[in-house]
Amino acid sequence: MIAMNNTAPHAPDSIHVLVDAHVHVYPMYDVPAFLDAAWNNFQKAGARLAMREPFLGVLLLSETSACDWFLRQRELAQKKPSLNDEHQWRFEVLEDEHMSLMARRGNKQLVIIGGRQVISAEGLEVLALFTDRHFTDGMALPDLLGKISEAGALPVLPWAVGKWLGERGRVVSSALNKYQSSYNLLLGDNGGRPVFWRRISHFQAARKAGVHILPGSDPLPLKDDACRVGNFGFALPAPVSSSRPAEDIFRLLQNKQTELRPFGRLQGPFQFFRNQLALRFSHPSTVVSETS
Repeated sequence: MIAMNNTAPHAPDSIHVLVDAHVHVYPMYDVPAFLDAAWNNFQKAGARLAMREPFLGVLLLSETSACDWFLRQRELAQKKPSLNDEHQWRFEVLEDEHMSLMARRGNKQLVIIGGRQVISAEGLEVLALFTDRHFTDGMALPDLLGKISEAGALPVLPWAVGKWLGERGRVVSSALNKYQSSYNLLLGDNGGRPVFWRRISHFQAARKAGVHILPGSDPLPLKDDACRVGNFGFALPAPVSSSRPAEDIFRLLQNKQTELRPFGRLQGPFQFFRNQLALRFSHPSTVVSETS
């Protein structure tokens, strides 16, 4: 839960950021390689955007009910001091934000912010960002959005393959109209969307209403897909505090006047169809929230 103090971003220790707004850390991932990929992809994005260094890479987690990597890692970071080894990623709990972890390796640093991905009764994916709270799958969408808002988290409806079509697509449109103001509901895009699926009517409606669309990589529960983390996201136009990054990013995303600078490319047809086939032939327990 974010405790807002309604002040401007903190100037003394501020830093510009790149954000991947839809991140999973699945059990089959090699975590050090995953973090290396995030750092490298953020570096490439920063160069393309001509951002001045240093800047901070931020991963907004959206863990499913089958995963709890963030809490386990936070507990480990709290129980034992970090190893002073520049060749290893080490984790530190930020003193002012219990839902944020700082990952460091030499001069590399990433902020990892807790969050959940929940499945509504309508079969829609819903993200609860900036929180370490858990939510129950299967709630009706209005009730779920209410629970997320009450917890002080940021609710996001992310695009997913086939899930915004037909009746579920109408549910998304209705939710955007009914709950955007009361719950500050946002939409999410992801780097797994294929290049031939360019026109998303919900995104067009959101832009007209001034609703932010948060890009994120949304890596799949496939070992090779871990390398996509950090390759699809956005840069913020204002610096945020390095000691309280979640608070400042949360505030900026709540402001409709904040201009996000997206980066990354949509997925090519070959990679898209290869991943979809791989998902459907993977172990069912690891992909239920991705393919249902």
